[in-house]
Amino acid sequence: MQNADLETYFVFDDNEDREYILKNNFHPDADDSTRGGLGMQVRARGFQWSQVLAEDVIFWLYEITNMGTADYTKALFAQYVDWGIGGHDNSSNNAGDYNEDLNLSYAWSVVAFGSPGSWSPVGTTGYAFLESPGIADDNIDNDRDGLSDERRDNEAHGLVSDPFRDAFLRDVQQDTARFRKFYGNGWKPHWDADENCNWRSFTDLSQNATWEPGEPLNDDVGSDGLGPFDEGYPGPDPDGSEGNGKPDQGEPNFGILDKDESDQLGLTGFVISSVHTYDLNNDERNWTALSALPQPHGQSLVGVNLANHFSSYLFHLFGRNGYSTRTGRLEQTGETERFSMALIYGMNADDLFRRKRTVQQIYNANYRFAKPPDKPTVKVLPGDTDIRCILSEV
Repeated sequence: MQNADLETYFVFDDNEDREYILKNNFHPDADDSTRGGLGMQVRARGFQWSQVLAEDVIFWLYEITNMGTADYTKALFAQYVDWGIGGHDNSSNNAGDYNEDLNLSYAWSVVAFGSPGSWSPVGTTGYAFLESPGIADDNIDNDRDGLSDERRDNEAHGLVSDPFRDAFLRDVQQDTARFRKFYGNGWKPHWDADENCNWRSFTDLSQNATWEPGEPLNDDVGSDGLGPFDEGYPGPDPDGSEGNGKPDQGEPNFGILDKDESDQLGLTGFVISSVHTYDLNNDERNWTALSALPQPHGQSLVGVNLANHFSSYLFHLFGRNGYSTRTGRLEQTGETERFSMALIYGMNADDLFRRKRTVQQIYNANYRFAKPPDKPTVKVLPGDTDIRCILSEV
C-alpha cells in the first residue's frame, strides 16, 4: 500500500561479489557454494511528501537480512557521502560536522555563493539516523532511555504492574528517572512486550472487560493495523486480535511499528576527509575508521573535496540455522536489522536541526502528519428576503 506522495522500492544483494571467495576462500552459505559476498540482502524504500513539514526531506528505510549461514558477531551499518554543497564547481569549499544528540551528519559551504552562476543562499544538508540497529542482548542501555535490551519482535504475554518486576529495568530508581526524561512521562503498568508503555487498549466504556462495537479501539485495532474508521477497513481481524485487550504485532505503538522498542545504537562513528582518502574498495581501512569513536568536533576540512562516513555500530547479524538463546531453537532465517535515514535540506545549521526534530516526530508517528480540519460544505438556501448559509462538516 502506498504511503507517501512518491515512493520507490528496490531489492538487491551481494551475490555477484566474488572478492571474498577468491581472496579468502570464504563462502557465506554452507548450502550454496556459488553464493558470493557476505550473503546479505537489502530491501530499500524511499518516501517523499509535498506536505510542508516534510517537503525538504527524503526518507530512506533499509532492511538488511543475513540470507546465508555464516554468523557475524561484529557488524556495522555505514553511509558514505561525497558532499557537493554549492554545486560541483564549489565542492572544494565544503566543511562538515556531526551532532550526536540528533544522530545527524551534515555539511555546508564556507563561501556564501554557489557555482556556477554565483547563486545564493547555498544552504546546509544533512543525513540523519531516524532509526538505527539495536542490540537486545548486551545488557546495556544503548539509547539511554532507561530501558536495556528492548526488542521489536517479542510477543506480549502478561501485564507488568511493578517496576521491580520489569525485565528491562536494571536499576529501578535510576532507570525510571531516565525513562521519564527520555519519553516525557513516567513508567506505568503495561504489557511486558510494550517496553516503553505507550500502547493503548480499547476504552472499556461498559466496564465489562470486553470490547463492544462503539467503544474506542485506540491502538487495539488488530494485526492488520486497521480499525473501523480507517480507509480500506476489511472488518474484524480473523485472528481475533482486534479489541482483544492485548498488543499484537501490526498494531500502532507496539513491536515492529514502534521504533523505541529497540535498544538503538544511534550515530557512533564519524569520519570526515577529502574524497578518495577512504576508497570504498579498501575494506580494512574503512573498517578501522568506522569502528573507532567519532572524530572530535570542529575538525572541518576547508579547501578540499569533502566526503564523510558515518556509522552505527557494533551488533551481531547471525545467519540461518543458528541456535537462538531467545527462542531455544534453530532459526530457519537469518537475522534482519533495519535502519532508517533522512536526507534533509535547510537554510543553515539551526534550520537543519529544527527540521531533524520535526521529521523525527513524523517518523515516530509512523509518517502520520497533523491534518487541518476538513473544509465545510456550504449550502445556500434562498429565503423570502435573505440568503441563509448552512455549514455542515464533510
